[in-house]
Amino acid sequence: MNYSDSSMVQTVKVNMVVNMKYSDFVRYYVKEFKTLEDEFLETDQYVSIDKKNFNTFSHKYRSLFSDSCSGLDSLAEAFCVEYDERNSIKNKRQCMLQRYAQLKELWPNLPNESVVLSLFGDKITTVVPFGKFSDSQCSDWWREHNEVKHRRTCEVESTNGNMCNFELANLKNVVYALAAYYLLLCLVCEHFYGCDNFEFPLKSKLFSCRGNLYT
Repeated sequence: MNYSDSSMVQTVKVNMVVNMKYSDFVRYYVKEFKTLEDEFLETDQYVSIDKKNFNTFSHKYRSLFSDSCSGLDSLAEAFCVEYDERNSIKNKRQCMLQRYAQLKELWPNLPNESVVLSLFGDKITTVVPFGKFSDSQCSDWWREHNEVKHRRTCEVESTNGNMCNFELANLKNVVYALAAYYLLLCLVCEHFYGCDNFEFPLKSKLFSCRGNLYT
């Protein structure tokens, strides 16, 4: 495939034609992810990206957490809306849980897909971003995103005593949100645009996942 052909629209294995141009996908989603990833990497100068620091929270992490979840939600909505329109589904998917159900229908193995986080060649951890999503509730990191977004000053009980919801804007949740965004970008790139090698244009400095995700 000629990846520079921004007008190319591919019919994918789920028998769906994508209206969003490939160039728009890259401009509005891939570039956003790369910007967020670069900003996240800069924080390593002050707090090492390491599992030992997963509970560390900050205003910068709150910004990265919020923007990563926003990008993920927007991308999921864009393709769910298109799918619903093409299949004459009138009930709009108003929340991430409903969008997740549609994504899982398109990619049944989504709950099991893992993303490896590495820094300077050293593996830090492996996360399964959608592993704790179910038919009835979203994963903890997505629920905590909503707590930070809507109720950040509220106090909640924790193993370390009372804490403020703002403290949920931590390193761990940023990792999960970015990993989820990266994984969905890879799935979309590979199967909606026919990219045999989704490392182009999605080559990440931090994350990796297996190829041939459509299984």
